[in-house]
Amino acid sequence: MTDAIRPVELVREDGTKTLETVADILSHLFVYQTHQRGQVHALLAVTGQAPPILDDYHLEYDAPMPSFDFSALGRKGA
Repeated sequence: MTDAIRPVELVREDGTKTLETVADILSHLFVYQTHQRGQVHALLAVTGQAPPILDDYHLEYDAPMPSFDFSALGRKGA
């Protein structure tokens, strides 16, 4: 069985348990993240305020590249 179709048990706050595949969970997370970014963009567009840096997750191989972004925030690389 590949990991993408492996079932994962999710337990909701009310105790309800459901089985979802890894692929379905990842798909939901990607779509939800895109939706949330769109909402933030729409809200900031109305205010005219400059958007914050939203790309704060970097893979290990990205570490040397965004060092200028991190230094602007007073942080060191990823």
